[in-house]
Amino acid sequence: MIRQVKLLLIFLVLIICVAGISALLFLDNSNTSGNAKLDILVAPSGSQLKLDGKNIKSGIRSVAAGEHTVSVSKGGFAGQEEKIEAIKDQSVFVGIILKSNSPQTANWYKSNDINLVQSINNQLYDQSSKKVVKSNPLATKLPYIGPGLNYRIDYGASTSGSKTNQVGIYIRYRTDQDKQAALDWIKSQGVDPSSLDIVYLQGNF
Repeated sequence: MIRQVKLLLIFLVLIICVAGISALLFLDNSNTSGNAKLDILVAPSGSQLKLDGKNIKSGIRSVAAGEHTVSVSKGGFAGQEEKIEAIKDQSVFVGIILKSNSPQTANWYKSNDINLVQSINNQLYDQSSKKVVKSNPLATKLPYIGPGLNYRIDYGASTSGSKTNQVGIYIRYRTDQDKQAALDWIKSQGVDPSSLDIVYLQGNF
């Protein structure tokens, strides 16, 4: 009888331990892990930052894939809120720079947080560039230099505000024949040149 009681107690202790470990893992997963990441950086430094209504600090946060709300506020600056789509198995950079709404902070960024603002702008530009290149398959094959070094095709900033999510395709050439050869190469890649924002630059390169 005593032996059975001991076995029963051991069994109950094991169940409690397993249940406790499972609960801890569940809480850890629900609070700190997810299948997507948000890399959040805001300016000015010391701003109040919230993710889905909860106070957080700048940095990388593991979240569930889907839409999340990031809000930033600080005295002397206009608050800002953004809806961010977190992507499964990817890290999305979220950079927010608040604008001054007070004479006391009108020149804030001239003497404060200069490096922080530069870092945010650089990362936003890099992320935007990657999205644009990904949506324009031709850009992944550039730069391309034609046979005989007669022309070069590259990409850069778009010059057309009417074409959203578009890169500018820059064709540098020497002669009209070289220019046509460049266009023919673009066609050979399965891309219609008329669908592109092309900038022609004649001369040496």
